[in-house]
Amino acid sequence: MDRRLKLDEELREIQETELGYQHTYFEPPESVRIKYDAVVYQKTDMNVKRANNRSYNIRDGYFVTVISHDPETTVPRAIQEHFERCSPGRPFVRDNLHHFPFTIFY
Repeated sequence: MDRRLKLDEELREIQETELGYQHTYFEPPESVRIKYDAVVYQKTDMNVKRANNRSYNIRDGYFVTVISHDPETTVPRAIQEHFERCSPGRPFVRDNLHHFPFTIFY
């Protein structure tokens, strides 16, 4: 299975478990009306380990943002606990929505 689709499946499962529904979007165009609470993600830089003039253990990077009306949502913690290579960013509020950013190498 394509790695991105597997990541999408896991993000949806987390949201379904924590909230009872899934609103997960991969690089949504501006024409898409996002339903909140949502998980929005996009591709970013790869994580590559190198040795002996070769690349190995290449992981795709994804910038994931949990967007919620609830500042106490459990989804960010569930994502942090689920993914081994997950780095949280600094949460912020925009348009009265709470944003919880992460970088995940998958």
